Amino acid sequence: MMVLGISSCSKEKTTKNKITGTWDLDKTMYKYTSDGEVIDQGTEQNEEGDQVTFNEDGTYEVIIGGSKDNGTYKIEGDDKIIIDDEALEIQELTNSSLILYGKEVEDVDVYESWLYFSK
Repeated sequence: MMVLGISSCSKEKTTKNKITGTWDLDKTMYKYTSDGEVIDQGTEQNEEGDQVTFNEDGTYEVIIGGSKDNGTYKIEGDDKIIIDDEALEIQELTNSSLILYGKEVEDVDVYESWLYFSK
């Protein structure tokens, strides 16, 4: 049992170490479906300078379209990040690439988004 706990902490630390730093937001993909039918989907290229910085202390700062915002984040396991109160799946995390996936479901409506970052 204790070995599993240590292994889990190790993964969290590795994920947090990899995610810490400044990431450029390259593009956002989205898909909106209602009752199984695709209503809207697309890809938006982000502006140069759009970025997020994840700090070691669990805080972040984001710049989108020249507007700044900040908040807190935490890593859960090796594939989930909670940014403020929003849970996102970490679909890819390397030294130079980060893909976050979010999904919101309300009755028959489903909104999915993928955020593509690079260093």
